Amino acid sequence: MTARENKSSAYKSTIKLPAAIGDWTTYKPSRTAVKKVRLGLYSFDRLSQQELKEGHIIHYNLGSLFVKGLKSKINIGGDLHSVSCEQSSYADFVKQVLQPVTHLSFSIPKFSGNVHILIDLNLVNTLINQALGSVDTAPVTRKLTEVEERILSLVMDELADKYVEAFEGVFERPSSKVVSSPDMTFDSTVAPTSSFVAFTIEISLADSSPGKIMIGYSSETLKSLLKKYENLVLSRPINFFKLPQEIMENIRVPIAGYLGQTNIPTQDIKTLEAGDVVALDSTLESLLPVIIGANAEVAGRAGIKEGRISLRILGIGKKSGEERIEKIEEEKEAEFPLEKSTEEEYPIEEEEEEEEEEEEDEEFFEEEFPEEKGEI
Repeated sequence: MTARENKSSAYKSTIKLPAAIGDWTTYKPSRTAVKKVRLGLYSFDRLSQQELKEGHIIHYNLGSLFVKGLKSKINIGGDLHSVSCEQSSYADFVKQVLQPVTHLSFSIPKFSGNVHILIDLNLVNTLINQALGSVDTAPVTRKLTEVEERILSLVMDELADKYVEAFEGVFERPSSKVVSSPDMTFDSTVAPTSSFVAFTIEISLADSSPGKIMIGYSSETLKSLLKKYENLVLSRPINFFKLPQEIMENIRVPIAGYLGQTNIPTQDIKTLEAGDVVALDSTLESLLPVIIGANAEVAGRAGIKEGRISLRILGIGKKSGEERIEKIEEEKEAEFPLEKSTEEEYPIEEEEEEEEEEEEDEEFFEEEFPEEKGEI
């Protein structure tokens, strides 16, 4: 985007777009010393392209959340310019860090290995001055004082909160500490030839020049985090309301209602005949489980509607709220022709059949032996 400047006053308005949209913006980052390192075939424990892509998106969200959080935390505005991802060996990564930085680390509970945070020293100076209500004066290349480290820890608390939010809470809030400044400290727990992934977030705060925040992981640590994050995404329920209406209308979900179950001896199975009655473990007053799809379960009660066996949904979940649901059932009994006890109907049917048989017998005897009636 081009800048629009009003020559009659000092007003200047600039519209900036994220670097991911295209390289045709007028934004030109300041040049920094870069040492070219020739990368060979590093360790076999490197991350796949899909894993790097997923981690890239997470850290893009982290950069956006952090910039917005700083505005409410220390009242400073900022812009997110770019988020890049690079995978190399740990030794090659260390060789490329030439500018003065503040080296911090995140220790995530229940995860092995630390997350390395490298922040440009000028960006750290801006954050500290803004937290104190001051302004930048001159570039800083010295080690941070103890007071400055404590102030920076408050800002790192905001980064830690946004870090957990970017990973959607798959781990507890990490603890942070300052490792060194103005140079990076080599981590002896990471093998120099092992794979190392770094995400670089470039931001500008207030009227200061853009600075970088590098977040580095050993391959083992990042794989564990991404695996945990992937399991969370897969277990997350799908929001079907975001689907187009045409697709929604063509989705069919199976629904099954279960009347009950029982166990009988094997020898009795051989003697089963048509007309035998098998008692189930549920009663006519019991709430029946209704399975929707594969896992969703609701509680219902069987009945008849328009000549078909039906189930009325009386509650969500299993039978834990049976008493409360039965009260709802009593209130709605008139609306739904719920089944009366068939045990009460059976004796009535049997009495009617016996009366019909007696009448048939009487007619039979009257026709066969008419003279007996006269004698009697």
